[in-house]
Amino acid sequence: LPALDPQTRCNGKRPRSTLTHMSLRLLTWNVKFLPKYAKMVLKPSGPTAWWETGGRASDEVRAERCLKAMLAGNWDVIALQELFEEGIRAKYRAAFEAAGYTTTPALGNDVLHEDSGLFVASRIPMHWFRFVEYAAKWGQDALSDKGIGVFCLDTSKIWGPERHSLYLFPTHLQSDDRHYAVRLLQLDQLRSVVHSTLSRVQDLDAVSAVACGDFNVRAEQPVLGLPGAAVATSEYAALQEILGRPRDVFREAHPAAPGLTCDGKNNAITRDKDNDHETLDDVFWIYVGPQVP
Repeated sequence: LPALDPQTRCNGKRPRSTLTHMSLRLLTWNVKFLPKYAKMVLKPSGPTAWWETGGRASDEVRAERCLKAMLAGNWDVIALQELFEEGIRAKYRAAFEAAGYTTTPALGNDVLHEDSGLFVASRIPMHWFRFVEYAAKWGQDALSDKGIGVFCLDTSKIWGPERHSLYLFPTHLQSDDRHYAVRLLQLDQLRSVVHSTLSRVQDLDAVSAVACGDFNVRAEQPVLGLPGAAVATSEYAALQEILGRPRDVFREAHPAAPGLTCDGKNNAITRDKDNDHETLDDVFWIYVGPQVP
């Protein structure tokens, strides 16, 4: 994330902190390691599926590539989505912990004994963490425990006692453009979880908060007749309104980027020789606070 200016106004208020800046290296990534039963019973929703054969990398190959890339990135915090495959998760936990990270076990557990797919590895010490399942889910997404991770990280050693805690809310919202209404309900629950968590903090000026993950929200739509131009979608505007207009630091850092998050032309780590699938602004980071939205 870019340096966060503590003098930024939030809900018309100015934090008391005298810090000049803070920095955080945060990676959020949907790694798409589906459970084995999903590969057998769920039909692809498009012309190709991640688990199909024929020139595409196997889960084992992708897992090695992704792990190598993540360990080389020197990240402070890594938040993954769709890490369902238990063998790969166990391997990731061992590798990250050997590199000095604290990692999470499976978060959530539903009737099919399938967790949320969320996974966090952090070099910043964890005070505590918990998981909140979404009340609204639909279709294939309801086969897993989609929800919100709630983490309190001890940042006193890197940011000092004036900003001593980072609250992290990794999540994965309902997929598919058709289920826009379900995502809105989930966003409202995310807002409620952030609000209730931060409302217990005695000094909000001493903490920061970040919501991150796979929001499945298309933030931009192209403008016909203007190649390269784009405007915000109505769903992105609704997201901003529901969450209290927090800072979208990905958009701040990359104002001209198209926001491709599944780019077969350029991404050789997760898909081999696949140029037929691209999505816009599927994953981004939001800086919330220090005031409660």
